[in-house]
Amino acid sequence: MSGKTNKVILVLCVFLVLSVFMVNVTKAQQPTDETALFMPNETEETDTVFVDIQGAVVKPGVYRFVKGARLFDGVETAGGLLENSSGQAVNMAQIMVDGTQYVIPYMFESDQNTDEDTKISINEADQTQLVRLPNIGPVTAGNIIDYRNEHGAFETLEALLEVPGIGEATFEKLRPFITI
Repeated sequence: MSGKTNKVILVLCVFLVLSVFMVNVTKAQQPTDETALFMPNETEETDTVFVDIQGAVVKPGVYRFVKGARLFDGVETAGGLLENSSGQAVNMAQIMVDGTQYVIPYMFESDQNTDEDTKISINEADQTQLVRLPNIGPVTAGNIIDYRNEHGAFETLEALLEVPGIGEATFEKLRPFITI
């Protein structure tokens, strides 16, 4: 073999090695399906939302949706409503907002146990307990807690009427289930 042939073979070998190296480097930089959730590209950042679906659903958790998805999509993805859910207490048609937690409240038993031991204390309940009350969603539950933190413990049940989002009709539905 001539020296010219050896140079051509050497150049081809170097080219082949560099090509294989570049393909491997490019593959290493591509996210896998598992890491794609944590490394969104520009399109995914603007076209998806992450929301936390909690409460009376089969599989509570954090889910990713296309921007513009509605709460009923979230509930369906979370396995649907539980039998004792009060899904009618929330607006299932609302568009889900990125980073928001949606709590589907539980419904009270139809016998409406109203023993003092089974009532929820509006002075001690956390948000999870408050959303179990009829017509109380996450926002109103937050308003109750904010009001309590700002003004101190409720001295009467009727003081609940001072909380934004609670009117006479809602208060009357709550009365059998609450205590101070």
